[in-house]
Amino acid sequence: MQWPWRKRQQLDDRRWQEVMVAIEQLRDAVSHQQELTQQIPRLARMALKSAQALDTLVEEGRERVRAEQVRADENRDLIANTVNQLMGWVDELDGVMGSAGASDPWRPVHEAWLRQLVALLTRWGLTEIPVKHQPFDPTQCDAVGTVEGDGTVPPYTVVAVLQRGYLKQGRLWRKARVVTVRPRELDSESREVNDGR
Repeated sequence: MQWPWRKRQQLDDRRWQEVMVAIEQLRDAVSHQQELTQQIPRLARMALKSAQALDTLVEEGRERVRAEQVRADENRDLIANTVNQLMGWVDELDGVMGSAGASDPWRPVHEAWLRQLVALLTRWGLTEIPVKHQPFDPTQCDAVGTVEGDGTVPPYTVVAVLQRGYLKQGRLWRKARVVTVRPRELDSESREVNDGR
């Protein structure tokens, strides 16, 4: 037979051991929580540095894109200016060849230059608008003059191109400046106005 206080002491010893194990587990948990608590500021600093680094990278990327856009705009402007200059030289050569006769000794040179300039414009993506002997199209031409018709050419037909027009990739770059045939009714009306009728 066991004395009742011994039984109680054994129960107390077991509870005491359980309590000690629980206390040890709590110490471990608290220790782990303290480690995590100490790591939180470090992790926050690392996250902040990462965010700042990402912001820097994003801003550098934006700057690169802006710089590339500026370069692209400058290149586009340079190409447009160069193309316009080339078209001006074509216009000047057309004018020189139109005013000089077929017997001009420089004519072969001018024709060669003209072919080279037109080929260069074609290489840059510009094509001449074929308007001569075509009906006048106000979307592609500006009429800068008219001539009296002889009846063989329909009214509003382009009979002379004073300045070539160009398309770039199917879009209008510059309108052609042309001379068209005016209708006979306008010829008789203009004579009546000039005669005072």
